[in-house]
Amino acid sequence: MGEFGFLGDVLETINQLGDLLKDRYKSGFPILKELIQNADDAEATEFHFGFLPNGVKECSHNLLITSSVFFINNGNFSEENDRAIRSMSISSKVEQKSTIGKFGLGMKSIFHLCEAYFYITPEFKKFFNPWDSNNNKKDNESLIFQRNEVWNSFTDEDKQKIEQFFSNAKLINPDKYFLLWVPLRKKSQLIVPKSKEEIGPIVSEYFDENRPEFLDNVNNPRDLALLFPLLKHLNSISYWIDNNENQLERKYKLDFSSQKRIRFKDDMNLNTYSGEIDGVTKIKYFGKEYIEDNKNVSSEFGKLKNDNEHWPKRLTRNENGKEVTIDDKAIPHYSILFQWIQTESGKGSISFKKAVFLPLSDDKEGIKDFEYQIVFHGYFFVDSGRRDIIEPKSNENSKFISEEKVKEYWNFLLMKNISEKFLETFDGFINEQKIEYDDQTLLTKKIVQSNYYDEYKKYICSQYSWLCVIQFNEDRTNLVRKWNLVPKKDEYIYLPLELRNGFDINCLNHESLKSIFENNNIYLYDKSLKGLYSEEIKNNWDDDYKKLIIKFIQSRFFQESNIENNIGIFLDILDGFQLFSIDCEEKIWKELVSIKTNYLLIRSEWIKKKSYSSPKPDIDDF
Repeated sequence: MGEFGFLGDVLETINQLGDLLKDRYKSGFPILKELIQNADDAEATEFHFGFLPNGVKECSHNLLITSSVFFINNGNFSEENDRAIRSMSISSKVEQKSTIGKFGLGMKSIFHLCEAYFYITPEFKKFFNPWDSNNNKKDNESLIFQRNEVWNSFTDEDKQKIEQFFSNAKLINPDKYFLLWVPLRKKSQLIVPKSKEEIGPIVSEYFDENRPEFLDNVNNPRDLALLFPLLKHLNSISYWIDNNENQLERKYKLDFSSQKRIRFKDDMNLNTYSGEIDGVTKIKYFGKEYIEDNKNVSSEFGKLKNDNEHWPKRLTRNENGKEVTIDDKAIPHYSILFQWIQTESGKGSISFKKAVFLPLSDDKEGIKDFEYQIVFHGYFFVDSGRRDIIEPKSNENSKFISEEKVKEYWNFLLMKNISEKFLETFDGFINEQKIEYDDQTLLTKKIVQSNYYDEYKKYICSQYSWLCVIQFNEDRTNLVRKWNLVPKKDEYIYLPLELRNGFDINCLNHESLKSIFENNNIYLYDKSLKGLYSEEIKNNWDDDYKKLIIKFIQSRFFQESNIENNIGIFLDILDGFQLFSIDCEEKIWKELVSIKTNYLLIRSEWIKKKSYSSPKPDIDDF
């Protein structure tokens, strides 16, 4: 009966599995996510999952006629995958560059739901019972042995009935499919039929009365749709339920067949992908994907991987079943993905996530209801439970004394490169998906407030700034505020607009300022709206532009009624000591002297000198 279970001692394996489920492998939606990743790695184009409260009634095995969850895909399944399922520590994907997940991990997570499960393909018919093993003592008095005698009998007839049931529902093609059948854990399964004594569970999660909550989570369609741009092969995901007549009824289907997505190919330098998903949940997205050359020893990635004795290694099995140690797979592949989700409850909020390549557990800044999701994904090293990436740490000036230090620095290099491409990708998302100005403003504010921006600001703003500027509209009739991607080499000057209340920027549309707005190399920055930039923007008004401002003040602002809000702005533009005269009426003078400003306003008749060597007054002037 050893063919039914793990390779190794039963009780030792069960203890290890229970610890992993409690400490590392999450229950709920992460199980579904891992199985979707497995399906995509197997080059499946369809994925189905569902719930049957009474199983398939025509079957004889008691775990096939109980409440169960099923997962089906039309991908490949090999003997290597089969070995990975039955091993506690060896993954079948270590040497496969085209795969992302760990096949064994997704299958082990299933034990949150059950004590044993079935998996079948056209060539395979397996009942996987972790309570059985090659090393299990054949003790006829053992409770485990007695239950195994009942359970370990998966007949060809039962396989045919399962195949027929799902073929009738058109969920499988008899020539190519992988079906995972998970009988939900119930307390009655722990009772040995002959002795009526009880065996302990792998974990104490029971489904006697209810099915797993994650199946019917209202956010599932949204969360599943958000995965699609990160999947290379899957085109559709469907959820099925029983219609009370032992027949399947589709609750929803998500289709992604016509959209651009991540590619992950070695011959690719840059891939831009974008699209819309308009189904159960409406989603817009835009991303950029990069692959660096890790064979180039002069690159940061190449130096780290090729010249390091502490590069991580992994235990696996070769085609002959022998254990071998090989270098852990890691490719300098990374991508940034911006997603907009139609929502009401989470309006204006952002979730930041990291992915390898499907998102890992929620970032500390992530929330359940959000309008935007920003995903940083790539070939990160992750913790053993795949809950999060190993914390990135800059280690440029230190020696790599362990595998852990190498992993930390590799992850840092990925995050550094991602951050250097952040603003360029953000600008692409804004323009491709036509995000409105008010939403851009709110989104920018949320990014500025994020822990990510605090930590990686240096790299985010290394090549560009993201600023709200004042420009002419397309027909050049009015001035408008617009968020712009500004190259670091370009010049930008600012208006301290936080000083004004309800200021109409179109009062700037004046002949005297025309040359400023027509200069394509100058960006007039709205300082009242916090942008993304690496250092404080300085006042770069040159003397010619200052003269234009003064001329503008004289010709236009003194005709306005709200002088305090208007003149105060431009007085603050003129940094340092400036000496200039303004001709104005007495009533204007009275209003000017009441304004709070850093400037000394004096009547011109009090000044005897007609010219000054410096705008800064000396003691004689006073």
